[in-house]
Amino acid sequence: MLLFLALAEEWYWEKSSTVHYQKFVELRNYGKTHPKEIREINGVRVCCSEEFLIGKGNDGTRVYVGLGKDGYERAVKCLRKDTCSSLAKQEKKVLNESNAKKSNHVVNYYFFEDKGDKEYLFLIMDLCEETLENFVRRSSLDDLTTEATNIITQILRGLADLHRNPKSILHRDIKPSNLL
Repeated sequence: MLLFLALAEEWYWEKSSTVHYQKFVELRNYGKTHPKEIREINGVRVCCSEEFLIGKGNDGTRVYVGLGKDGYERAVKCLRKDTCSSLAKQEKKVLNESNAKKSNHVVNYYFFEDKGDKEYLFLIMDLCEETLENFVRRSSLDDLTTEATNIITQILRGLADLHRNPKSILHRDIKPSNLL
């Protein structure tokens, strides 16, 4: 159920992100001063505002930092119902497949909200520090050379996990901005 927080309250936080650390600091502060603008989706607090944005999709999807009441950092994917409803349901189905759920190399999915908001669907997932695209942009050639074998190994393990079992999962959109 989608709720709006009515009262400012203390937000417990298990700090682990370095890349998104400042966004979490700002989210907690913003939640204390503007509690009515914070949504709670299955125990995860999020504000779908530009300053908390961490990713964009070509189809209008947006990804924001979210903080669970359990203190854990999450990514909250926001999809417009009018344009992304079938995409969201397909993504939920794929992420619920056992070969995706049991992989250390595939993003974990926690919750899908499709009833609490008139305009948006929400998908709550693991928070990843960065995409391969961002890593390549910020890295030197030496860093890339050092990490290449490890990165390729992780990508191949994720693909192997998705393709194992009788119900293989075909990604269809593997690109540096979708590799985390």
